[in-house]
This record gives sequence, C-alpha cells and structure tokens, in this order.
Amino acid sequence: MVGSGNVKTMSDKIDNKKLEKEENQMQSKDLLLADLQHFGESLWRNEEVGEKRFSFFITLITALLGASVALVKTDKLPEEFMITVLWGLIIFGFLTYLRMVQRNRVTDEYQRTLKYIRKQYISLCSDLASYKVPRHNKKWWMKWIKGGYAETIGTINSMLIGALIFHYMNNIAIAIIVGFLFCTLQWLYACIRNKKEDNEKS
Repeated sequence: MVGSGNVKTMSDKIDNKKLEKEENQMQSKDLLLADLQHFGESLWRNEEVGEKRFSFFITLITALLGASVALVKTDKLPEEFMITVLWGLIIFGFLTYLRMVQRNRVTDEYQRTLKYIRKQYISLCSDLASYKVPRHNKKWWMKWIKGGYAETIGTINSMLIGALIFHYMNNIAIAIIVGFLFCTLQWLYACIRNKKEDNEKS
C-alpha cells in the first residue's frame, strides 16, 4: 500500500509538471501572438506614413511648380521667385528622401522582429517545425534595384537640381550630367541598403 501510494504521488507530480509546462507554453504562445499582432500593425502603420509622406511630396511639388511657372510667365512674379521655390523644394526633397530612408530602416527592423517572433512561436509548436512562409526568389538585379519611394524621390530631387544648374549656367549638358550624378548617388545609397536588407533577411 505504501509503495502504491508513492507511485501515485510520483505520477501526480509528473502530471502536475506536464500541466505546468503546458500552461507556460500557452502563456508564451499568447505573448508571442500579441507581439506578432503589435509589430505587424506597427509595420503597416509605418508603411502608411511613408505612403502619405510620398503623396504629400508629389502634391506639393506639382502645386508649387505649376503655380510658380504660371505666375512667372504672366509676369506677375519675378523669375527669382521661381528659383527660390526650386531651392525650397530641393531642401524639402532631400529631407523627405532621408525620412524615407529612415522609414525603410524601421520597416526592415519590424520585419526582422516579426521573423524572430515567428521562429520563437514555431519552436513551441512541434507540428509547425516545417512551416515556412513562401518567398519568391528574386533575380539578382531585382535585389539591387527596387524603385521604391526613396529612389523615386531621389530622382525627382535630381531633376530639380538639374533645373537649378541649367538656370545658373545655361548649359543643358552640364545640368544633365550634374542631375544624373546626384540621381546615381541617391540610387546607389538606396540600392546598397536594399541589398544589405536582403542579406540580413536571408
């Protein structure tokens, strides 16, 4: 009787440990799911902010340049006003470009965090050991050139710089060369960052 009592006690302890382990796993899963939802929503909010900033940038350029050209042509404003507008748009454009690059960095950080959380959740679920999110294998040139918001803003900035150079030097060749150089520098910076991002994700 004593021996059977000890066996029952040991069995109860084992069952209690199993229950405790399962409860801990459930709590861990709940925490991971909550974090997954939180960082997923943060990722989409960050993307949405970037889209709104890009739309505002395009709208501002279209409105200011269109109004300035119209007023200068009708002699209602001096040509110097147009140059001032160009300088202002270039400065604002570079600030927007830097903000877009920062937004991309934040997006990358969120994506790495989400990937880590998924790995932790899968480690708690034995039936998900082979689970992987399907990803399309990009061609080598697609990993370098994405043509995102930052690259587009960089191209617009370069066009504005080219227009400013043409005004001061009255030489279309030099304006194109300078604009192309600025565009190349901004694209290279964005493309190198994109390549680094893909390497960190893989």
